[in-house]
Amino acid sequence: MRLTKTEMFTMLSIVAPYIFALFFFRHTDIFTFLGFLGFSALFIIGCLTVLLLTKKTKFRKFHYFIATAISVTIFLTCREGLINTADQIFFSIHKHRMTETVVVIEKARQENRQIEIPQLNFAAVDTLESGEVIFTLDGMLDNCVGIAYSKDNENPGYTNCGRIVEWKKLDDHWYLWYTT
Repeated sequence: MRLTKTEMFTMLSIVAPYIFALFFFRHTDIFTFLGFLGFSALFIIGCLTVLLLTKKTKFRKFHYFIATAISVTIFLTCREGLINTADQIFFSIHKHRMTETVVVIEKARQENRQIEIPQLNFAAVDTLESGEVIFTLDGMLDNCVGIAYSKDNENPGYTNCGRIVEWKKLDDHWYLWYTT
């Protein structure tokens, strides 16, 4: 059975939200990400409308509708797992650079000298009095998200952006944090 262009676009648009969530969740700002998801939703609706208007059999229309409903339902119910996976992907991509930054900061601490903290492509890189290195990824005022390096694996309870409400382990000594 040969697929039409519209059928291929429909299948692509059904998996597009998953691709956006996994690879772009931490790499873009929230408005761009929501724009991706909105575009994806419009694309699904547009492709389904074309398919439903052009296909003659009742069963195909029903199958397309069911496939879309299942895909959207799975996406909405698995969003927490998708976000966790997106965080792991983001961390694995940037771990090397963040580790280099931590090494530079730790070396300066041992030598008891001040340095200018290397800034990566994040909102901010800071250190806390208790020794944690805080990489703020995104946020505003007191609602931020980031990755922290904690030598003693302790939650400091706060960051430069406010009180920590979530502290999830990513790897040895590395944690994802959220504030409110």
